[in-house]
Amino acid sequence: MDEIERLIREMPLGERIDGASKMISSMCVEGRCPKMSVPVRPVDEDVFITVTLRDAKSEIEALRNIIMNIRPGVTDLDIDKAIASFRK
Repeated sequence: MDEIERLIREMPLGERIDGASKMISSMCVEGRCPKMSVPVRPVDEDVFITVTLRDAKSEIEALRNIIMNIRPGVTDLDIDKAIASFRK
């Protein structure tokens, strides 16, 4: 499985997030489960989506920690509010 994850991670995270979003949209539109195979392959939707979401969460947490180390006293909620203000 480590090799599968390594192959998935060869694609930039932003592109993987876009791909995972398209996969999830297709599953919802088609009313189906993720496409999977045995043995598992990097293009299997379940693995691709899971690895991508785990990596995105890890990167977000790392960036939040960097911000909180640079600006002591800043909380996760402060960061959420700041990000929300840019979405308006």
